[in-house]
Order: sequence, then structure tokens, then C-alpha cells
Amino acid sequence: MLLKVLLFFFFVHVAHSGIWHYVGHACIGAKGNSYKELVYKGPNVFVGAVKLVHTSGYVSCRSSSRNSYWGCDSSKVLAITITDTSDRVLYPSPHLIKRGGAGWYEMPGYNGVSPELIFRDFCEPQYFKKGRKLRVWYGEDLHGHTEHDNHGKSCMHVYFYLLAH
Repeated sequence: MLLKVLLFFFFVHVAHSGIWHYVGHACIGAKGNSYKELVYKGPNVFVGAVKLVHTSGYVSCRSSSRNSYWGCDSSKVLAITITDTSDRVLYPSPHLIKRGGAGWYEMPGYNGVSPELIFRDFCEPQYFKKGRKLRVWYGEDLHGHTEHDNHGKSCMHVYFYLLAH
């Protein structure tokens, strides 16, 4: 019980001790290594969350499915992934989200047409130095899995939640 109370106070403190920082604009395709690489230009800091805000377009995992901002259709199954330049998954946190084949996953409260996605990991925040690069990917494209029938391009603003020192 004490651990739950301490974690609660930690999360409440963290939620009020950081700011959202704009990282850049990304447009990604669903096949052919159509990721977007961004360069973090802010201060050296721990990042507790990443927010993606849809601005235009769509992606889909097959020609017969409806369009989606973040997955294959309007279902709860999502595919947007953020990696480092070695394509090691950073977000959504591999510690918090169980992935299926080709990088598919579900996050409570979100679906393929949610206006934004927020990947949180305050327990193990990522440290970003100015100049560090990250990539935004569509899951099947990252894994090179059944992408022949994928289509579309989804665009978004990318924000980091910077934790106060």
C-alpha cells in the first residue's frame, strides 16, 4: 500500500513539473521504409511522454480497410512506433505495452482515429540530449511485414513532455 501511495504522489508531482516541447512535424507512409527522422533540438532532459497530434492524411494496412491515423482502421489496434536510429523501440514503451506481430498493439483509451496519441513512461523516462535523432514508423513498415497492400500517409505534430530537473 505504501508503494502505491508513493507512486501516486510521484506521478502527481511529475504531471505538474514538466512542459510539452514541440519536436517537429512528421509525415509517414505505410510501406517502403517511409519513416520520418526527427532531430531533438531542446535541452538535455528526461522525457516522460511523447504526444502525437494528427494533422492530416491517413494510413491503412490493406486496400479493403478503412483509413486510420494510427493503425489499419478505426479499431483499437494501433501501429505507430517511435524508435532510435538503430530502430530500437522507444515508444510505446516495451515495458508497458505488449506488442503483437508486426508491431501491432493496443493502448487503453485510444483507437485508429483518435485525434492524438500519448505514449507515457514516467517510471523509465528516456534521456534525450540535444541532437539525438528519433524515427516515427508505421509498424508493418518497420518490421517489413505484409506491407505490399498498405497505403496512405499520415502527418502529425510530435511533442515531448520534458521533466523538470
